[in-house]
This record gives sequence, structure tokens and C-alpha cells, in this order.
Amino acid sequence: MALVTAGAEPVTSTAYFSINDEALVLGDILLSAHGFSPVSVPEHTIKAQFTLSESALITASVCDEHNTYITPIIEDQLFSDGVKEIEWDGYNTQNQIVPDGHYYFIVQASSVGSSGTPVEKQSSLFILDTSLPEITITNRQPLYYISPDEPSSTGVK
Repeated sequence: MALVTAGAEPVTSTAYFSINDEALVLGDILLSAHGFSPVSVPEHTIKAQFTLSESALITASVCDEHNTYITPIIEDQLFSDGVKEIEWDGYNTQNQIVPDGHYYFIVQASSVGSSGTPVEKQSSLFILDTSLPEITITNRQPLYYISPDEPSSTGVK
């Protein structure tokens, strides 16, 4: 409890309040990459790591750059305190890969026993790119060729 007064002036009113130092804290989201492609490597995902100061109900989702909801990842799942990791595969609720673009990984935490209103919310931006890299060969001649039938000056056969 703390006593609040009006300083050097005569005390005209007194109020008491409590300070809750046990408040839920959701740490920043750390992503496994700043971008990923769900088609380049089978079963490739993007992982989000965060820290909880205490047990909490977690809701995680993905939104696009216009804050349009794309898909839930988890909803009101109980997590204990500590470092946690969740992942997303790049698919929307219709089980289709979302278009290339900028997306936000959003994690919301609510205290256990609260009304479900998020106490803490964090987000982190990443890029989803489904295009495969193009490779162009510019030199079709081997850089160095050793014939298996002729000895080389290096002694390699």
C-alpha cells in the first residue's frame, strides 16, 4: 500500500492503492527468420519464440500488412511461464498457401482467470515468398577438366 498526499500543502484527501508487481509480462517475439517459403522446403515453417512471466492463456494468429486476419495458430491455450515457441506453416484456414507478402505474427496473452481480455500483445513482421529461386548458368564450359585416361601434371588421374 502507498499513501498519496498533496505534498507540502495541507492534506485534504488521502487515497490508498496497491501495486501489483506480479503482473503478466509477454516478452518480445523472436522469429526464426525474417522471411520464409512454405514451398521451397517441404514442411517448412516459421517459428515464433516468446517469454511469459507467469502462466497465461495464449492466442496466436497471422494478419497481413493491412491487419486483415489470415488464420489462427492457437486459441486460448494455457502455457506455463518461461520461454515458449509456436510455429506456422504458411497456410490459411482454407488449407491454402497464402499469397506472397508481408505478414504479422501476433501473440496475445491473458492472465489465467481473467475475463479473456488480452493483457499483453506483441507482434513481429515477416515476409512470405512462395517463388522458387531461378538459377542461370552463364558458363557452360568446365572450369577445369581432368581426363581419367590421361595423367595430369598434378598427378591426379
